[in-house]
Amino acid sequence: MGIEQFLLERERKIGEKKGIEKGIDLGIEKGIDLGFEKAMKKTILNGYNNGLSIAMICNINELSEEYVLKVLRNNGKID
Repeated sequence: MGIEQFLLERERKIGEKKGIEKGIDLGIEKGIDLGFEKAMKKTILNGYNNGLSIAMICNINELSEEYVLKVLRNNGKID
């Protein structure tokens, strides 16, 4: 293997390693986002099931009314 091939192979391996690290970072970030969204949905549903108004749920969780209504509709709580 000549020096040129050696350098190209080394750069390829470095690029591959960086790509894998970036993929892992993106996967972790996506997982955190999904977990947060799941927790928010559970909080909305628990609040609603315990008699909190939609306005109160929005205020406490700093969420838009549109998002809260969407979660409630998707879970059969309102029409």
